[in-house]
Amino acid sequence: MLYTARSTKNQRKPGAANRERGAGVQKRGDPVRAGLISACDRLLRLHPPSKITSGMLLKEANVARATLYHHFDSASALVEKTLLESFSTHVDANIAALQQLVDQSKTCEEFAEGLRVVTRVSQSSDRRSTRFARTRLIAYSEISPALRKTLAKEQERLTVAIEEIVMAAKKKGWVKKSIKPRPAAVLIQAYTLGKIVDDVAETKMPEEDWNALIDEVVLGGMMTRD
Repeated sequence: MLYTARSTKNQRKPGAANRERGAGVQKRGDPVRAGLISACDRLLRLHPPSKITSGMLLKEANVARATLYHHFDSASALVEKTLLESFSTHVDANIAALQQLVDQSKTCEEFAEGLRVVTRVSQSSDRRSTRFARTRLIAYSEISPALRKTLAKEQERLTVAIEEIVMAAKKKGWVKKSIKPRPAAVLIQAYTLGKIVDDVAETKMPEEDWNALIDEVVLGGMMTRD
């Protein structure tokens, strides 16, 4: 329903931690920093995260090496920041959309209809790149302890937010009392990311067949009929 061992050449540069902490007040550097992230995002659409080098980033962003290391500890740090920023952007959009839906719906049927719309948007082929980006993020976190730790916090933020939305719907009598919020939140995210299985399949299933199954299994299984 929802809309992922460094080499010596990428070692931490002196004073990088202070630069990172002060990024919010370095207004003049922000456009350059954003440009580096945009350049990295373009490269991530063409290459695995582990294959992106500082040279590739410098060429794509058209900046000097000193500029890169002024804003980031290393090329790896920029890759990780780009992956996380993309994920966080979608997290915020997902939370806002679902929260608005539960807040503004007046009836169970209105809430259910809104969820059907969200399902069709998030499961569409247009979201294929989003699913791949999240998968890349999860895979890359396996070789980066720092990224894994940061991703865990961001993932927890998303799961807790969905838990709270499920609880709010339960209080309104729209979700069955037997449904536990945490497993429900994980399930919602699991079948969304799981659509990537069909994204890479030779024979694609009709999108509406998939959406209808979600309606029947998830909405039919979790929601009341009031």
